[in-house]
Amino acid sequence: CGAHDIPAWIHPEDRYMMSDPEKALGRSIGMPLMGELTVGEPDDVKELSDGVPLKLAGLEFHVAHAPGHTKGSVTYRMPEAADVPQILFSGDLIFAGSVGRTDLPGGDHAELLESLARVCLPLDDSTVVLSGHGPQTTIGRERATNPYLHGTDAPRRGM
Repeated sequence: CGAHDIPAWIHPEDRYMMSDPEKALGRSIGMPLMGELTVGEPDDVKELSDGVPLKLAGLEFHVAHAPGHTKGSVTYRMPEAADVPQILFSGDLIFAGSVGRTDLPGGDHAELLESLARVCLPLDDSTVVLSGHGPQTTIGRERATNPYLHGTDAPRRGM
């Protein structure tokens, strides 16, 4: 961030990991992390808040706090535009056919299921999902095939 004069954006509940990422990995202090990696918080850190729009590079993203994978997990949603469907950058909340891990420090399976119900299920089936790992998918495909969305309780649109 400092080398390019840009801020780092993070939810306050995950900020501690910027200076001590080993806490998120469940590793013992002092164990090498990717060799001789030196970590530290960037000079310019801005905090993300649920429901607050984020404007970057002329684009507007809607931030949703989505705990479960970590306490401070967030998603970014771009609204539908001319000839472009709504896009959800889901991070590690939801993947094609799966969801993010909850077995690492800060993970919580029940919170993740609640986040899926609150953040993903209300979206239209045509919403494109770009996750932190794996291929792109849509909310409709995940609603129909993702076992983690079955049994969650939220309003459903676009069906």
